[in-house]
Amino acid sequence: EEIDFALRLRGTTPGVLEIRVSGRPDPRGGLQMTSSTVLIGPPGSPALYRGALTEVEDDRLQARVSAAGRRALALDMLLRADPGGEVRGSLRAAPA
Repeated sequence: EEIDFALRLRGTTPGVLEIRVSGRPDPRGGLQMTSSTVLIGPPGSPALYRGALTEVEDDRLQARVSAAGRRALALDMLLRADPGGEVRGSLRAAPA
């Protein structure tokens, strides 16, 4: 099983965030993550930074991403999907 989020970032720095989670269905609901990929960057280079989720707890996701010749970033995300499937939330990035 795979879940894929493709999100547009708005705010002071517009960008694109893609999160792909692979795993097995959890009998209690959701997915037991076995691997993940996180891509983030500006609209013209959406895969500038690449990494993986480091923690998932309810609506909070954390990831570490890096790009050649640039400082690695720690991402802290709070994401919520509404019944229509639209995802909203917040993202903070800090040097890792």
